[in-house]
Amino acid sequence: MAFTNWVNGVTNEDIFDPYIPDYHFNGTCENVDYNDDESLYKTTVTVKFLAYPYQIANEPKIYEFTISANSEISADIVNGSSHRINPVFNSTGAITLKIDDTAYSIGA
Repeated sequence: MAFTNWVNGVTNEDIFDPYIPDYHFNGTCENVDYNDDESLYKTTVTVKFLAYPYQIANEPKIYEFTISANSEISADIVNGSSHRINPVFNSTGAITLKIDDTAYSIGA
């Protein structure tokens, strides 16, 4: 009963699916159904959501670093999706960017 009350409160909420990273759905609980097996030791719960018909992209992650001259910073920028990332670097001076074993020189 507590589960039913909790899930019935889902109204226009963001619903995340771990199998579709970087996207979510906006949905509302429409129906909750319980099925007990004959032993009464197992219950199957089926929850039906009415959701916006399209996937909604999550907000992009922004990593921002400020460093001074002749200093170094190391950062892991994680791409948790199957989509390509396109980093943007803004610099007021020349920098050298190292990715794995490759170095890139970037001007201001």
